[in-house]
Amino acid sequence: MRKYKKTTIAALLCAPIMVNGAPLLIKDASLIISMESTDKDLTGRLYEKDILVEDGQIKAIGKNLVADNAKVVNASGKIVMPGLIDVHNHLWQSTIRGCGIDKNVKDWLPPCVFPISFNYQQAYDAVTLSTLDLINTGVTTVVDWSHAYNAKFVEGNVQALQDSGMRYVYTYNLNPLNNAHAKVTKAQVDKDTLGTFHLASHPAGYMQDTVQNAVDMAKEMETTLNFHYAENKKDRLDEQTATLINTNATDVRLVLNHVVDVNDEEIDMMAKTGAKVSYNALSNMRLASGVAPVEKMYKAGIDIGMGLDGGTSDNSNYFALMKAAIGLQRAYHQDPSVFPTVEDVLYLSTMGGAKVIGMEEKIGSLAVGKRADLIILNPATTNMGVNHDELAQIAFNAEPVNVEYVVVEGNILKDEGQLPISDKDFHALLERNEKTVQLLKKGNTNS
Repeated sequence: MRKYKKTTIAALLCAPIMVNGAPLLIKDASLIISMESTDKDLTGRLYEKDILVEDGQIKAIGKNLVADNAKVVNASGKIVMPGLIDVHNHLWQSTIRGCGIDKNVKDWLPPCVFPISFNYQQAYDAVTLSTLDLINTGVTTVVDWSHAYNAKFVEGNVQALQDSGMRYVYTYNLNPLNNAHAKVTKAQVDKDTLGTFHLASHPAGYMQDTVQNAVDMAKEMETTLNFHYAENKKDRLDEQTATLINTNATDVRLVLNHVVDVNDEEIDMMAKTGAKVSYNALSNMRLASGVAPVEKMYKAGIDIGMGLDGGTSDNSNYFALMKAAIGLQRAYHQDPSVFPTVEDVLYLSTMGGAKVIGMEEKIGSLAVGKRADLIILNPATTNMGVNHDELAQIAFNAEPVNVEYVVVEGNILKDEGQLPISDKDFHALLERNEKTVQLLKKGNTNS
């Protein structure tokens, strides 16, 4: 790992490589997957072009671009595409990878999620490890559905996101006792140009008063409300749809995660109310939750993005998520042409995700005027080295090792395959997280 001078308030952390106000010029990209769709090409492919970035914004895309004092990145032989968007994650869960590996979601929650009570440093370190893993795999924007266990947990969680250099949505799991702290946290996130604030809850029937409070607060704070919804058949016992209706949750902007066990009437309700959906293929497989009816939802006009979902994806390999998102549907339907296709999954990973979080005017595609969130893939590796289909290579062959550059708002977070954290600091981070893991196993995180 490359050794950079530390510039954050923490004792370690991946500080973005600032371009110091100079332009960033990406030269001679062999393939640009712009995601500016046309009638003939959903992915908007361009060949042998340059991209000029100034002040965090894409200023030009074309041939033979020049800029004074620019940082120049040679992209010859490489693939440039929008940064990947992870619309559902729990970043503290880097500390519970492998927990409950043989359990469904109902049996996984008690030992792996419910007893947590992190302090500031434990939350900061766990989230930092996850942001490094996300950057490594090419994720530039993440929705962090935070369980908000206590005020210090929230503060450490948010600070780690802000120090990461990533674009993020901090999603605060609300109950009536922390309404005031949620407002304070939103004010902190709102000051960050890369941050967005959402509220969260769980629409179980036995939690209807808590959900009603979250709905009322979402209206008051003018923010999106983010739910786990219909994750598996056992969730039906909680009368989740009735809870959404009884609390008027459908009157606010909704993001619904998982959405595995829904019927046609519920899909129609989501479409009519403008709800957005995250598709969590790896998590749904790991927890034996089932197969989300994403094709039905897509045909109903519902915006869909892709989510890694924290500990139940076991790491942040977004390319594995792409392959699973395609393969799970093919296996279930026994049809290789079913949604999502390769082109579809690239769309869901970029523009689809941007639409889910309401940022399609800023990110999700590479176009003049949009923010410069992008990644550069180097296919000259053992896993990608032979090219039969340039798009299929990304969804089926690529790995984090192929991600050579990660750029957010024009700042480089991964440079020539290296994350900006020293080996010493990285191993110190791992050691602190390992101590947290051992405390979790003993049922006490605040020792």
